[in-house]
Amino acid sequence: MADRKRPDRTKNGPTPKRGARPSPSPAGAVSLLLPLLGAAFGVLLVLGGLGGVRQLAEQHRRPELRVLVDSCAVRDHGRSRTVSCHGTRDPGSTDVIGARLQLHDAPKAYAPGTAVKARCTSDGVCDVLTAGNHVLALGLVVGGLLVTGGALAAFTTRAVDLFAPHRAEALRHRLTRRTTVLAAVGAVLLTVAGLLARLFL
Repeated sequence: MADRKRPDRTKNGPTPKRGARPSPSPAGAVSLLLPLLGAAFGVLLVLGGLGGVRQLAEQHRRPELRVLVDSCAVRDHGRSRTVSCHGTRDPGSTDVIGARLQLHDAPKAYAPGTAVKARCTSDGVCDVLTAGNHVLALGLVVGGLLVTGGALAAFTTRAVDLFAPHRAEALRHRLTRRTTVLAAVGAVLLTVAGLLARLFL
């Protein structure tokens, strides 16, 4: 009796030889690009947040003065606006050259005579430190880290599914996921602690 060829039991083509690595489909290769784009976006968020933290740290190291506001000017830029105020410094302060001060990008238009605490440079340019600026800078860093970590985790999972499907079960194990989450939370907390130390110490 002639040998009959065994039927192909796979759904996506012939059964690969033992030890052979499956070749990814074009759609699978393209799907790897999406997590990488997400990771790149997360890195941009982190860089933007770090730039904000660095600027805030420089402002924290300036002398703090009380600025008596004389006038403010509001400039509209479509969906955003900038506020620039001018005023005088405390007569008892000698840290700033000149009596005229400018509040650069003030958080709001202050009424004339309002006393505002600001961090000023030697040429009289001052910045008002607000909680919103700190939350925005730290939020960009934390959000960027979470986006980058999630995108890299998705990339790893997808790559394992394509090139090493026999390891996919271990990657999705509950202990592996729990360890990954705890490591990510620890990394974020350490990053936030380091940024806060840079700002206030």
